[in-house]
Amino acid sequence: MTAWGVDPLLGQVARLFLAGLLLTSAIHKARTLRAFTGIVAAYRLLPAGFIRPVSASLPLVEMVAAAALLVPATGGFGARMAAALFLLFFAAVTINLGRGRTTIDCGCTLARGGGGLTVWHLVRLALLIGMTAVAGMANDDRLQSLFDYVNAVAAVTSLAILYLAADALLANHARMRTRHNEKEPVAHA
Repeated sequence: MTAWGVDPLLGQVARLFLAGLLLTSAIHKARTLRAFTGIVAAYRLLPAGFIRPVSASLPLVEMVAAAALLVPATGGFGARMAAALFLLFFAAVTINLGRGRTTIDCGCTLARGGGGLTVWHLVRLALLIGMTAVAGMANDDRLQSLFDYVNAVAAVTSLAILYLAADALLANHARMRTRHNEKEPVAHA
């Protein structure tokens, strides 16, 4: 590993995972565009005239970033696009958490009704932003073996499983919080 690069395996795993995540996210948003447009509106960050165009554009931008991540010559560009998207999402969640708006759907889970916003969404986005840095670094010139490719597939699969588990935990945490708040008895004076 050189001073400015990462092992090709790490960069490859980061690019493949991020490409898969962005592509899956784009397809989900495109398939549920009406609901996603409502989620974008619920964030209350855009003027009404921008909500539909932005909602329709985000899946396309995610697809372009995913495709760029998969091509070695454009991997750095794809990583920068992914970082910009994740930073945008980080800012949107931060602003709404700051406003106390924790009950809106984050729009970032594959589960229906992903639940409200929490600090854990910011942690997950920060980790994804960090992963874009690894994906965008120049790789070492080390030749890869068949074993490296097997490890890459295993690592990407493991990351996907961990991400989906975290996704389910975030959605379930919000649902449990809502149920708990509904069942709490109201104190009478």
